[in-house]
Amino acid sequence: MSFDRLLTNLLDSVEGSLGAILIGMDGIPVECVNRAAALDLPLLSAEIAPFLRNAQEVSSRLNWGRVDRLSIYMEQVNLAFWSIGGEYYLGLATVPTGPFGKARSKIGGFLPEIKAEL
Repeated sequence: MSFDRLLTNLLDSVEGSLGAILIGMDGIPVECVNRAAALDLPLLSAEIAPFLRNAQEVSSRLNWGRVDRLSIYMEQVNLAFWSIGGEYYLGLATVPTGPFGKARSKIGGFLPEIKAEL
């Protein structure tokens, strides 16, 4: 199954989802599916990658291991990122009033399929 189809299926399964993105640590999106005109996923990818790298560097310096998940809650959007094999992250954007805990658990179910496609 293509990344586009997997991300679309993820968005279909999560109430309040705005977009999903698969990014490399270089900040270049591998694939993105957007459902909100105001959400610029390629820009998000470029801006979030240094943040993810910095979080990983801090974790490494403190001997805490790899950053597996990172969630960011904001006024207009919630973001969640899951590590996929260290070099890629799967990200999900949802409305702040949506069931974010459920969204986080749903994305975990899609990781094996996405890893298999990489």
